[in-house]
Amino acid sequence: MRKSVNVTIHADKIRFPVSPTLYGLFFEEISHAGDGGIYAELIRNRSFEDTLVPDRCHVENCKLHSPTGWVSPFEHTDPIPGWYTQIPEGCEAEIKLDDVLPLNETNPISLRVEAASVPHGSWGIPVRSGETYNRDRKLSILI
Repeated sequence: MRKSVNVTIHADKIRFPVSPTLYGLFFEEISHAGDGGIYAELIRNRSFEDTLVPDRCHVENCKLHSPTGWVSPFEHTDPIPGWYTQIPEGCEAEIKLDDVLPLNETNPISLRVEAASVPHGSWGIPVRSGETYNRDRKLSILI
């Protein structure tokens, strides 16, 4: 059973003095928190967007350059960071990014798993030849 929680913000009560010249929001990227970080699913790069260059940015000499002048490392040699295939003996499969069947407008990229031969099934999923599997529209397996 879920519990509901209320958060009350008392914006009229100042707890700590802050300079009136400070404004804005600070976001510190720790442990891939911007990509989900430490949360219940513990899945890195779950939207498969770690190698995509953001709009209006460009990569030069393994550095990401933003239009406002920010520069950060961008050394992705892995085509799908955080994901790799473990193929048991007797199986033939590959993974690749797919933008044909998006989860939604916000998550336009999915992971496509193509398996030519899966004699033992896949982690309890009953795999049948010629069928397309689409669990919650997040994982598409074409056999």
